[in-house]
Amino acid sequence: TGEQGPAVVVMLPGVYTVLVTEPSGCQVEVIIDVDVAPLPVFDLGGDRQACDNEPVILSTGAVAGQVLWSTGDTGVSITVDAMGMYWARITDINGCSSTDSAFVSLLPAPQVSLQDTVVCAGTEVLLDVTWAGARYLWNTGDTMSSMRAGDTTRFYSVVVTDPWGCTDTAS
Repeated sequence: TGEQGPAVVVMLPGVYTVLVTEPSGCQVEVIIDVDVAPLPVFDLGGDRQACDNEPVILSTGAVAGQVLWSTGDTGVSITVDAMGMYWARITDINGCSSTDSAFVSLLPAPQVSLQDTVVCAGTEVLLDVTWAGARYLWNTGDTMSSMRAGDTTRFYSVVVTDPWGCTDTAS
């Protein structure tokens, strides 16, 4: 390269010759073969959006090397349940490393409930699980946000699905 000094930075693979002059004036020629190792390749798959009542799994896939996650975990995958930026770094046997990241956003899932209720003969009770913008499916086949239950013994359950596809079940 024609450079002089105690260190030289090379960016390309190849055979380099270094001429070292000792304080006594003796010169030594050193030949160095530089090889450039490829970086580990992996992809976390981009940003994720999930319902806050479902875990999100991030994975590096099958890779050769040591994995370190922003959470401190060291396996090939992690399960997260909090919104935020997550990254993974893979370091191969050559000491080369690559990093990828993904932002996980969590959508609020509906939170509905039904209470066990005793109904007196000849009366009804209103079962209501209204959630803004949601769709409903009761075990009776009804699709309204509420329904009236009479004085017969019966089990009721409903699946509530919000506009983003997040669900909750009440029974």
